[in-house]
Amino acid sequence: MHNIAGTKMENVSHLAGDAFTKKYTSRGLAVGDLNNDGYPDVVLTENGGPVHVLMNTAASGNNWLGLTLRPRTTNPEATGATIRWSVGAEYFRGSRPQGEVTSPAMIPA
Repeated sequence: MHNIAGTKMENVSHLAGDAFTKKYTSRGLAVGDLNNDGYPDVVLTENGGPVHVLMNTAASGNNWLGLTLRPRTTNPEATGATIRWSVGAEYFRGSRPQGEVTSPAMIPA
């Protein structure tokens, strides 16, 4: 769906490729940056069918930083960790969600 000036939504599925014009009976979906280009890619499983990998092919111009969180205590997944960073005079904060059980590998901050 594409937001048109905040007044209405336009269906643009046909512009996104064949995968977005079909109906699927699915139970599993994972979103993450599979090729490290800064854009989210999608993997979904179809009941009784194949796994579908949808690579986001948007033009890349993003910068990003990957972090490996190493806990100092007995929290190997660094659950609840808070990340703080600054760019110039702007300060940002992100956190690793608590209770994540389905695709915890990529945590956007």
